Amino acid sequence: MRVLTENILIKASLITASMFAALFIGEGMLRVMFSPVDYLKPKVIQDPVYGVRIKPYSGGHDSWGYRNKMRPKTADIVAIGDSQTYGISATAQNSWPKVLGSLLDKDVYNLSLGGYNPVCYYQALKDEAHKLNPTLVIVGFYLGNDFLEASQLVYNRPNLVHLRNSKLQFSEANSLAVIPESERIDKTMVGFRDWLSQNSVLYRFLTHSAIGDLARLFESKVNRKTDGQHYINFEDRGKNITTVFTPSIRLKAMDLSNAWVKEGLRIALNRFDAMSEFCREKNIKLLVVMIPTKENVFFQYFQENQTISGSKSINELVKNETKANELVKKHFQENNIAYLDLLGPLSREVAKTKTYPRNEDGHPNKNGYLVIARAIAGALKNF
Repeated sequence: MRVLTENILIKASLITASMFAALFIGEGMLRVMFSPVDYLKPKVIQDPVYGVRIKPYSGGHDSWGYRNKMRPKTADIVAIGDSQTYGISATAQNSWPKVLGSLLDKDVYNLSLGGYNPVCYYQALKDEAHKLNPTLVIVGFYLGNDFLEASQLVYNRPNLVHLRNSKLQFSEANSLAVIPESERIDKTMVGFRDWLSQNSVLYRFLTHSAIGDLARLFESKVNRKTDGQHYINFEDRGKNITTVFTPSIRLKAMDLSNAWVKEGLRIALNRFDAMSEFCREKNIKLLVVMIPTKENVFFQYFQENQTISGSKSINELVKNETKANELVKKHFQENNIAYLDLLGPLSREVAKTKTYPRNEDGHPNKNGYLVIARAIAGALKNF
């Protein structure tokens, strides 16, 4: 029995050692094949103006801390935005700014970061974008959370007091919080993932592949069982669509009956006015692309069948988003700010191509970013 046990332990040790050796070799090969900016998670640092920034040169980012291999002296176009423009759920080359550059055969610099909002967009335009002497600046305006995040930033940063509404009390800003990602999934797994994301190209490669998509879909199903209020699975086998929605979470940042969301809308429009004026002074063209929520993109299926789980919460979200969309467009029209609404192009493609991950991630995948880039390229023909 003792000899048998020793043999089992030896075999187990050899298998374990072989697995680690294979992972080590695989990691080394991928580090040679792929750029760190596409896979390694960068270090995030606090910033008094933007809230957070990426540490320069961290995770393959450039000297300004943005998702480019290097910062050029000039760029034809600068894209400013949040995670929807940064390109979450895709590699840097598959983010819509980079794809747009390929379609137009122009240099497009991606000046975006998750958590940015219209206050940050204006600051980035003023501090950095114009230094590249672009002829065009494109701002990705994500309706899903830009309003509330603008309020959160302005009312929690003393240096932004000039943007506040004097009738609102600063102490109330603490009630602005949306449910953060870290509270909606296993915190232990988040910490482990963060370590892997910062140190393993192999891990990032797998999570950006079809295997990673399946793993995230499985996790979202687990989350759905334990948190049915926030996670809504949707499947249309006839159209080969499988994904997950989080409308109740999105609604917290889109509910126009919430005073802070309305205040965020006011701040956002104020900052777009400032961007428009700044661009006119610098002789730079400005285009705002309005990026819808994932729920709104798929809303056509809920309109057709109101018995689908989660229809009520998605109806409420889309109702608020539609109203916000109309208010924003009206303001842009009155103030001569060029815009492009991406709801139509994205909605038309969901039945043709998998444009979003199959889990609860609200960011488009590389197919979705391609749709966005093509829509912008088409609009620029007459711009």
